[in-house]
Amino acid sequence: MKKIIISIVLILLLKINNTYSYELSRSDKVNINKIVGKIEKNANTLWINYKDIVINEKIAEISKLNSESKDYVILLELIKKIKQIKFFEYAKNNSKENKVNLELLKNNWLSWHNDVRYNVNLKNYYSYDDRLDNTAFQWSYINMENWVMTHKRYENSSYYDYNQIENWLLDRWVKCKAVNWITSSESIWYHSYYCKKNSSDCTEEALKASKEIFLMYTSEKWLKYPNDAHYRAIVHKNLNKIWLWIAIKKEINDSVYYKNYDYYNIYITTHYCTEL
Repeated sequence: MKKIIISIVLILLLKINNTYSYELSRSDKVNINKIVGKIEKNANTLWINYKDIVINEKIAEISKLNSESKDYVILLELIKKIKQIKFFEYAKNNSKENKVNLELLKNNWLSWHNDVRYNVNLKNYYSYDDRLDNTAFQWSYINMENWVMTHKRYENSSYYDYNQIENWLLDRWVKCKAVNWITSSESIWYHSYYCKKNSSDCTEEALKASKEIFLMYTSEKWLKYPNDAHYRAIVHKNLNKIWLWIAIKKEINDSVYYKNYDYYNIYITTHYCTEL
C-alpha cells in the first residue's frame, strides 16, 4: 500500500503544470545534472534500488514545500531526472561477470522476432530503441532479485494488470502512442542453463536458453485468446519498437551429473511499443 501511495503522489506531482513563479536557471540545471550523475554512478556501482531510495527521500522532502518555491521546482526537476537514470553499465557488467556477450543475445532476439514477422507477411519489422532498454532491464533485475518472473507490480495485483504496467512505464518516462487501442505489451520468462566451469564464454549456452523461451512464445500460435499473448506481441501489426534486457544470476549447483558446470538462471523481459 505504501508503494502505491508513493507512486500516486509522484504521478500527481509530475502532472502539475509548470506554472511556478520560479524558473530554473542555467546554474540550477547544471547542479541538478551533477547530482543526478552522482546518483546514477552509485546506482550502477552499488545497487540499482539505490535510485528508488533517493526518489522516496525526495518525495518526502517535496511534500513539505510550497509549490511556488524555488526548492520545490528544483526538487521536482531532480525527481524527474532521477527517474530517467540509465543502468547500461550495471546491465553490461552483469552479463560480463557471467561470461555472456549481451549484444549477440540481443541481435539474435531481434532477428527471431523479425523472422516470424516476415513469415506472416508483415511489412513492418521490429527495431530496437536503446533509450528504452532501461525499463526492460529494471524489470528483469527486479524479478531476478525476487527469484521469480511475474508481471505483477504489486503483491495484490492481478497477474497482468495493463494499467499498472502502463503507469510503471510512464513513471520511467516511457509513453507509447495509442494506435487502434494498443500502446505497449510486456513479455517475460526465465530459463536455466549450465556452462562448464573452465569455460571463458557462456554465450552459446545462454543463447540456447533464450531460444527455448522464444520457441515457447511462438508455440502459442495455435492457442486461443488470451493464451496466445506472447505470440500476439511478436506478430502484432501495430507494434513497431522493441526493447529487451537480460539479467543473469549464478545459482548453487547441487547436481551430481553436472558437478563440473556452473548453473545459471537467465531472466528476460521484452517491452513492445507502437511508437513513442
